[in-house]
Amino acid sequence: MTATTNGEPYLGKQPKLIQISNSEIGTWKECRRKWWLTAYRGLMPKERSMVGPLPLGTRVHAACEAFYAHGEDMMQTYSDLLDADRILFEETMDANDPDMVKKFNSEADLGRIMLEGYLQWVEEEGLDADVEVVASEQIISYFPEEFEGRVELRGKLDLLVRDRLSGFFKALDLKTAISFSSYEKMYLLMEQLRMYALLLTRSGGPVVIDGGIYRMLKKVKRTAKAVPPFYQQMNVPVSAKVLESFEERTLGTVRDMLDTRDRLDTGESHLRIAYPSPSDSCSWKCPFVHGCSMFDDGSNVEEWLADFFEPGDTNARYEESKKV
Repeated sequence: MTATTNGEPYLGKQPKLIQISNSEIGTWKECRRKWWLTAYRGLMPKERSMVGPLPLGTRVHAACEAFYAHGEDMMQTYSDLLDADRILFEETMDANDPDMVKKFNSEADLGRIMLEGYLQWVEEEGLDADVEVVASEQIISYFPEEFEGRVELRGKLDLLVRDRLSGFFKALDLKTAISFSSYEKMYLLMEQLRMYALLLTRSGGPVVIDGGIYRMLKKVKRTAKAVPPFYQQMNVPVSAKVLESFEERTLGTVRDMLDTRDRLDTGESHLRIAYPSPSDSCSWKCPFVHGCSMFDDGSNVEEWLADFFEPGDTNARYEESKKV
């Protein structure tokens, strides 16, 4: 395997088992070229930036996980995670850029303020008193029969909680966001909690799922000029009919993904079947944005990929937790 796999599939051709997450399905729907580079070829950036939405969100989620799963002090955990990330940041080129240093420190303060406010909000609203945490950061999965063991659909829950009043179980997902507006418009159509409900139901676990919960933390320092609300909970009902429809279209999507994977394995051009879907979000959402046009203009794009990307296990995070 070379630095960039030279277009070869990371899992090898015609793999016996293909593990697919809701995140991969989302990437497929968003941009097939991005899916081809990440899920098919397994490419990841060589350098991990310690500034921006990903490290901030990772620290916030990890602190919440330690709090709910192990009863650890949320703020102390965040402080420890921040210290570790600061060491990593000092080893990057960004540490020589005053603007990036300022950004790192600002995001460090932002995460602390967000979590302090979250604890106050949850206590004032009595939200944690309404639910019992059953599991945290655990894997759920099932093998759809129609793929005869070739496909495992899987997901990683933030929290599985039981409603103390109804006795039903819900998937609870924590989200950090600049604004709540897009979630307010789209939360009933978003597929992540539906996937959790589908996996929990089809995996045969001893739970009855009647929906999910999004808990939103706004990325704002709650200054005098900041506009509330800074936190929000959105309840997402998932009926049996909704779940049936969601499963039907999910399996249809997976079938399309498998067909494309098989065609790529036989040597069909990615330009024909793993084409890009350019949008405004590419500039901040896709790590391949600066080289995407090189696939179409005859440039040595493989050399560019070798400079900035390397093969990695896109499912590694699923191996760190115990299945339920």
